[in-house]
Amino acid sequence: MAVTLMSSVRSSAAEAAAYIKNPEKTTLDPEKNGKGLGPAHGDGPERVLLVSGVRCSVDRAVEEMTAVQKHFGESGEVKVYHAIQCFNHQEVDPRKAHRLGVETAVKVWGGKYQVLVATHLNTQCVHNHFVINAYSYLDGKKYTSTNKNFRFFREVSDRICRENGLSVLDDKYPLTGMRKLYWVHKDGKMTPLDVMKEEVLFCLKNAESVEGFAANLQKFGYELDMERFAVRVPGMKAPVFLERFGLNSTEDIRKNLLRPSYSLREDLHRMERFRSALPASPIRRFDLSRNNVPQDYGTWPPQKVFALMSALNKESLKTPAAFYAYRPQYPLARMEAAHAPEIHAEYRFLTEKDLQTSDGLREWVSKTEDRIRESVKKRNALQSKARRTKDPDERVRLRTEAKKITEELKGVRGELKTAKSALDRLPYLVELLNRERQIEIPDPVLEQYRQRNRSSRGFDR
Repeated sequence: MAVTLMSSVRSSAAEAAAYIKNPEKTTLDPEKNGKGLGPAHGDGPERVLLVSGVRCSVDRAVEEMTAVQKHFGESGEVKVYHAIQCFNHQEVDPRKAHRLGVETAVKVWGGKYQVLVATHLNTQCVHNHFVINAYSYLDGKKYTSTNKNFRFFREVSDRICRENGLSVLDDKYPLTGMRKLYWVHKDGKMTPLDVMKEEVLFCLKNAESVEGFAANLQKFGYELDMERFAVRVPGMKAPVFLERFGLNSTEDIRKNLLRPSYSLREDLHRMERFRSALPASPIRRFDLSRNNVPQDYGTWPPQKVFALMSALNKESLKTPAAFYAYRPQYPLARMEAAHAPEIHAEYRFLTEKDLQTSDGLREWVSKTEDRIRESVKKRNALQSKARRTKDPDERVRLRTEAKKITEELKGVRGELKTAKSALDRLPYLVELLNRERQIEIPDPVLEQYRQRNRSSRGFDR
């Protein structure tokens, strides 16, 4: 499939052009990267350099682009743009990839801008690099890397790929605001919305009517709002519309409803038994143990809060939405399982640093920030001395010390990031745990348990 990327170049147009023209990456050698591709693709006596120019020559591309910029009196910070077009190595050979790259450059930028096109063969996936002059050779108009222009680049690339029988990236992730979601799914992880979608669709497929769908959602802690065609979650300000789960109408719901003979109906009975049994709830294990019944989880040390949330996440990730074992009953607590790796890392950090209170955590953050500022100041002084000294050996020594400080800062900054994340997350986890406990163990049950414990220890005699 073809993947497209684009970025501005603020350093040097000459460096960008030299990078993409690198002969070690762009040479199609029959003895190395051309073997087995056939006579038309690389099995021949000659070595081919896969570099082309659109509205400019290959050898003098930078000089010609600079001449255009000087002619129109342009002196902006961004001189050129760098774009990439990557193909599936199983679908395209180097010559074809280069031809498609030149065709893409002509159709996207060739009418107004100069473009240098190079095909790189040094990785598993054949890919094209484009260096685009930021100023038009016709009128000097500035090219801008906006979402609209990038979308046009991708649309042209996709259209050319389809015309040549190549696959393209699907439109599951729109350009704006979905990049983070793409990388989460690419790493095989889940978002809170993914957890909710799994549960909503499970409720749908195990219902025989719209009313049954609403009843199943209620067992999971959700509310169905048919007027707005959305699912409400207690504690969330806005409902989540069913369109997010691929359901656009009541007819879509009816198409997905459980048929009377469907075998998974038994899962509903398992869910009913689960609600009364709660066999492995960490909340019950923590709260219904002696001397361990808090009025509010906000009084607990941060370590203990993160430990309990990690236990909830661990149980959640073990089981599917069918609820064969324990999962939190509060929807937002279940969704927090999507952040299980981060919460566990923050718990380990709090344990290693032995941070027992929120104030202690804030104090650690403050001291670490001061330490980082001092280290940066010291490194800058070393780098400044290295620039001024005329002794080569002294320059090497100063730069080595500065590099050592940089390496140390990486680890400290990573710890600081984890600490700040834990500090921001702590109040939310306290709220989730309090709500979860209120659902699992209502106040009358806790009060009865406290009274029984006090009586057994002789306090109420």
